[in-house]
Amino acid sequence: SSSRKRNTIATIATTAVTTVTTATATTTTDTENHNQNQGFIHNWISIISRLTAPGWLNLAADSMHNFTDGIAIGAAYSLKKPTGASVGCSHSHGLGHDHSHSSGDTLAIAMALSVLLHEIPHEIGDFIVLVKSGLTKAEAIKAQFVTAGAAFVGCIVGLFFGQLGTGVATIIVAVTAGGFLYISTVGMLSA
Repeated sequence: SSSRKRNTIATIATTAVTTVTTATATTTTDTENHNQNQGFIHNWISIISRLTAPGWLNLAADSMHNFTDGIAIGAAYSLKKPTGASVGCSHSHGLGHDHSHSSGDTLAIAMALSVLLHEIPHEIGDFIVLVKSGLTKAEAIKAQFVTAGAAFVGCIVGLFFGQLGTGVATIIVAVTAGGFLYISTVGMLSA
C-alpha cells in the first residue's frame, strides 16, 4: 500500500513537471527553444534530486552570506560623496590631472576588495562541499553562480537602505566589518 502511494506520488510529480515544461515550451514556436527549456529543467531536477543535506545547507548558507556581502558593498557605495565633494588629498602632481579622493570612494573600493578576497577561499571550500554532496564539478560551479546572484540582490538592498541616510549606511558597513573581524578571528583561534 505504501509503495503504491509512493508510485502514485512519483507519477503525479512527473506528470506535473512534464505539464509545466510542455506548457512553458509551447508558448514558443521554435522547437529548438522547446528542447533547450526541457533540457534546462531536467538538468536542474537532476541536480536537486542528487544533492544531500550538507549540500542544501551549504547552498542556503552561501546564498545568505552572498546577500550580506552585497548589502555591505551597496551600503559602502551609497556613502560615496557626489563629485566635487572630496576629502583627503587634492593636490596636483604637475601631470595635468588632479587626484581628489572621496573617503566614500576609498571605503567602497576597500569593501569591494575585501569581499572579493575573502570570497576566493570561501567559494573554493563551498565547491568542495558541493562535490562531496553529490554534484559533478560542472554542476557545483553552476550552483555557485546561482548563489552569487544573491550578492546582486543584496547590493540593491544595500544601495536602497544607504539612500535612507548616511547613518543607516554607516551602521550597515560597521556591522559588516565587525562580522568580517569576528569570522576571521574565530577561524584563526579555532585552528
